[in-house]
Amino acid sequence: MKKQKIINTLPEGGGARRRNLIHWIFSSLNIYRPQKDGSIIAHKQITILGLKFKIKKKPQARKLPTQFGLTKKQLFLRLCDYQKLYLNRDYSFFEKLLIKFQIKFATKVIIPNLDVHLTTRCTLRCRDCSHKIPYYQKQHQHVMNFDEFRDELNIILKNCSRLYNLLLLGGEPLLNPDLAKMVQYAITKRKIERICIITNGTMVPDENLISTLKTSKKNVVFISDYSLNKDLKNYQPQKILDICKSNNVACSIHKGGYWAKQPDLCLDAKKDIELSKCNFKRCYFKQITLWSNGKIYPCAYSKFINDQTNNKFDSQFILLNNKNLGIKEFKKFFASKYFDVCACCDMTHYGEKIIPAIQLEDNKS
Repeated sequence: MKKQKIINTLPEGGGARRRNLIHWIFSSLNIYRPQKDGSIIAHKQITILGLKFKIKKKPQARKLPTQFGLTKKQLFLRLCDYQKLYLNRDYSFFEKLLIKFQIKFATKVIIPNLDVHLTTRCTLRCRDCSHKIPYYQKQHQHVMNFDEFRDELNIILKNCSRLYNLLLLGGEPLLNPDLAKMVQYAITKRKIERICIITNGTMVPDENLISTLKTSKKNVVFISDYSLNKDLKNYQPQKILDICKSNNVACSIHKGGYWAKQPDLCLDAKKDIELSKCNFKRCYFKQITLWSNGKIYPCAYSKFINDQTNNKFDSQFILLNNKNLGIKEFKKFFASKYFDVCACCDMTHYGEKIIPAIQLEDNKS
C-alpha cells in the first residue's frame, strides 16, 4: 500500500512515528480523509471490522492556522514577550497553559496584536512617528465612529479564534469622542483578551472613560515614554498614572527611552520578491497588523504607502465590507510570509537610536 503524505494535519510534537501511527489508525477506520491543502474532512460514517456506524454530528475540518509564518511556539513566545515589554508584567503559569491550549486547538486565525486607527488627529507632530500620522494628507484623514467600530469588529471576530491585544490608538485615541463606547462594547467580546489604550500622555482621560475602564480587568492604559525629550510640552504621564491608580485601572509607561528609527520609504519601488521577504523577516511590525478605515493592513507603514500610491497594493489587504469575506481570506492573509509593499521600505538605518517625539515645525509636512 502506498504511504500517504501528511501535511500539517496533526498537531506538532511526539515524533513523526507517533503521528504517522495515529494518522494510519484514523485512515483505517475511515474517519478522516486528508486534503491537499493540509486540512482533514470527516466522513459521515465509519467502518470497523466491516460494520458501518453513522456519525450523528459531522466533526469540523481542522487546519491549524499560522500568523505571518509563525509556528505555534513562536506565536506563544511573541505573546509572552509583548506582555513583558509593553505591559510590564508576565503571564502566570495557568495563563500560559491556557494560551498554549488555545493556540494548539485553534480552528481559526489567532491575531496576537491588532492596532486600531481611531483617528488620524493628534496633539503632537512627531517627526519619526511610526504610523506617519503627521504626514497624512487631508483626503486620507479619518475618524472612526462607533457604528464603524462595532460593525467591523464583529466581522473580525467572526473570522478569528482569538484576539489577544486590541490596541486602540491614533493619532491620539483620546481625541475620539466615541472612545468610551468603543471600549465598553469591546469588553463584552469574549474573544478579546486585552484592550489597551495607547496615549501620548498629553491628554487626561475624562470621567466617562475612567468609569468605563474600571469595569473590567481587560482594560489597560499604556503611556508612551517621551521622558528623554526635554523640549516636549504638555507631557503629563504622572498625572494620568495617578488618576488610573486611584480608580484601580491598570496603567503603565513603556520605559523604552530612545526610539528606534523606522524605515525610509521608496514609494516608486518596483516589485521585488526577494527584497520583500528580506525586509519582512527583519521588520518588527510584522507581528502588529493595522485595522484602519475599513481595512486590515500588514502594518501602519503599508497603510500610509497604499494611500500615497493611490491604492497600488490594495489587493493584498483585507477589505472588511467585502460580502465574500470569510475565514479563507483571513488565513491566507495571516499565513503570508511577505507582502509586495515591503519592498518600499529602505532598512538601511532601521533600528538606530533616536530621541523620541522630536516635533516638526509648522511649515513642514
